[in-house]
Amino acid sequence: MGLGRVLIIAPAAIGDTVIFNPLLKTLKANAPDATLTVLAPKSLEPLIRLFPGADEIVSINDAFYVEGKGWGPDAERTLSKEYDVVLDTLCTGPCITIMHRISARTKIGINFAPDGSSPYTLEIQPFSIVENRSAIDCYLDYARALHLSELYESTAIDSHRLEPISDVCVGHLVETLQSETSIALLLAGGDWHKRYPSGLVTELIRACSSDYLPVLLYGPSEADEYSTYLDEWHRARNGRIHAFTGSLSNAIHILRACSGVIGNDCGLMHIAVALGLPTLSLFGPSEPVAWFPYRHTETQQFLVANAPCRPCYGHDRANCGNNHCMAEFSSAQIWAEFARLRLGSIAPNP
Repeated sequence: MGLGRVLIIAPAAIGDTVIFNPLLKTLKANAPDATLTVLAPKSLEPLIRLFPGADEIVSINDAFYVEGKGWGPDAERTLSKEYDVVLDTLCTGPCITIMHRISARTKIGINFAPDGSSPYTLEIQPFSIVENRSAIDCYLDYARALHLSELYESTAIDSHRLEPISDVCVGHLVETLQSETSIALLLAGGDWHKRYPSGLVTELIRACSSDYLPVLLYGPSEADEYSTYLDEWHRARNGRIHAFTGSLSNAIHILRACSGVIGNDCGLMHIAVALGLPTLSLFGPSEPVAWFPYRHTETQQFLVANAPCRPCYGHDRANCGNNHCMAEFSSAQIWAEFARLRLGSIAPNP
């Protein structure tokens, strides 16, 4: 099937972007001669560069997604071109502005404001029942709208496309992790309500087998809180632990050096699965049916909280002042479940 020039407005969060990857693979497999241009936040460009289907990546200023203006010169040039197909996978207010402006024969998206003027020539249904469907399957609705028959579900990424490590300290850390059975702890990313409580991270670290070398990876949103615990965590392991916060590209290099992962429902957890790492994920307020759509049972498992108030989103989650659902998971339960995984990277076919 010929699609011609295709512009895809990518999601704005790390985890959503990984789960959106199968849509790119599906588009490329069904229309190999199509040119796929991905418009994405600048901060996510190192990740999308690892997706096999993207022919061109155009950065848009991250602030655009908050302020709705100032998308940057690269995006400005891209939006002035004509396309055959445009897919808006974000469908937020700022993206509606883009969709009204851009020239294309077919524009596909979700119209969250049916009373207003829709920029879409084809509208797909909102992901209102996403808790009962895989999020991957929801993104593939865009391919179904184009009547593409061959659908791909793998989120696997091609880590060989990563830029070489330029930071000497990161290089030394990667070498250290590769020399041992290293376990990445990804427990802070994403919505605050999905995070594993920092006090319980201490117990998890203390209960970690001496056969493992744990490494904590976290981002800027939790850096202040984590900084108050780092000394405590080092004492819990007598210094035999590492921690990293920094660029997404370096975080991916560090993940590649690990033998397994324990994480919450966060972006780095989804990257770990896409790298083929054995992964145990903890689900409190969110639903694994939607957000852990992975099927390698020997290497990918999850635990789900029993709190009667879960799953929760939007208003209900905003009103929750204590993510007690995440506190349900004990260190003994987590390590016992993790021990069932088969360690050692099993990279899926990208």
